[in-house]
Amino acid sequence: MIKPKAYFQTSRPYKSAKTGAGFILIELPSLRHSPSRRSFGAVGRLRRAHAFTLVELLVVISVIGLLASVILVSLNSARAKARDAKRKSDLRQMVNALELYFNVNDRYPGYNDLGTSSGAISCEGNWNTLQTALSLYMNSLPRDPQNICDWASGRFYKYHYKPYLSAQPTGYEIAASLENTSDLTTGDFLYNCAVPPESCIYRKAAGGWGFSK
Repeated sequence: MIKPKAYFQTSRPYKSAKTGAGFILIELPSLRHSPSRRSFGAVGRLRRAHAFTLVELLVVISVIGLLASVILVSLNSARAKARDAKRKSDLRQMVNALELYFNVNDRYPGYNDLGTSSGAISCEGNWNTLQTALSLYMNSLPRDPQNICDWASGRFYKYHYKPYLSAQPTGYEIAASLENTSDLTTGDFLYNCAVPPESCIYRKAAGGWGFSK
């Protein structure tokens, strides 16, 4: 069967020997076999071939979530190490101030200075009293980076003078609770307080760390 041919009329007239006027007829290929239609079909198939399925999207989302959680854990660990480093640095500065105080007064801050039976902790008002006693040797008494009055976590600094209730203490203990319990270096001192609930924040399992003299 012969397929019909497509034609269109031009606006360019010509003269016919019989009628005197007419139109030029130009033969065009059938639109069924147009290259442009074949091109559009190829583009559609290409788009379908590169489209993401639901399963692929879920896999990508899962991978992104896993990477984000790993990065978050690493970031939190780095922050905890930075806080622990500050805790050690703060306590060493306090040791220097306490020794300067002792060289001048021949004793450490005690009952007459603090008005407490054992010492001071950084999340309570008696820490300010200890700061006043050490003001000539330390501009500002440091506080734990988190400084939370929570005996379970121990996120505060503690100063104990020895012996208890003494107006002329000859020894002391200062301590902090580390977040990374394995972050102990040569010369670090771990100790357990003798009486609960204080022992629960300074025992080795909780990362208690400090100086004793």
